[in-house]
Amino acid sequence: MTTPLVVLAICAVIAGLANLPFLGFPLTDFVGEVHHASELVHSEEVAFNFLVAGLSTFLAVGGLLFGWAVYRNYRVGEVEPYQRWLGPVFTLLKNKYYVDEIYRAVFIRPTARLADLCFKFDVGVIDYLVNLAGRVTRVVADISRVFDEKVIDSTLVEGTGEVTSSFGGWLRQTQTGRVQNYVLVIAVTVLLLVGLYLYL
Repeated sequence: MTTPLVVLAICAVIAGLANLPFLGFPLTDFVGEVHHASELVHSEEVAFNFLVAGLSTFLAVGGLLFGWAVYRNYRVGEVEPYQRWLGPVFTLLKNKYYVDEIYRAVFIRPTARLADLCFKFDVGVIDYLVNLAGRVTRVVADISRVFDEKVIDSTLVEGTGEVTSSFGGWLRQTQTGRVQNYVLVIAVTVLLLVGLYLYL
């Protein structure tokens, strides 16, 4: 991580020095009139302010020297110098105001628990109901199969066929082709009809 920061720092210094007044503001012509501030710099109303530039430079160099003075004897693994001075404030800043911990406690853990409960509900209740529905459907299908085989097929369909076949066989015996038998049937039928007529 150190090497990229060094490269970025060098590029920032070069970019900052490239537009100095004694160089003729070369970046202004290159970039064009992008910022209104660049127009103010070239106007006669705003001149280069040595106080602002000096103060900025002093603060930047002072910050570098202060950081070097604080961390010049620091070794990795030792207690941070600021930690000794600031105490709990350093801990608060180091832990980024505990935003991650609060986010984890308020959002991540409840969401994980809810997901776990949903998973247990799915496995414990939904799967049980699905399996129960499957078992009930299988039992109903077995009962339907037995009813179809024993009642519908055997009794109704085959029984109707057997009754029809037996009745047809009995009727076939009456069809002898003899006229005497037909006359006898007609006579018996007429007598039955007359008897019913007289009875009613």
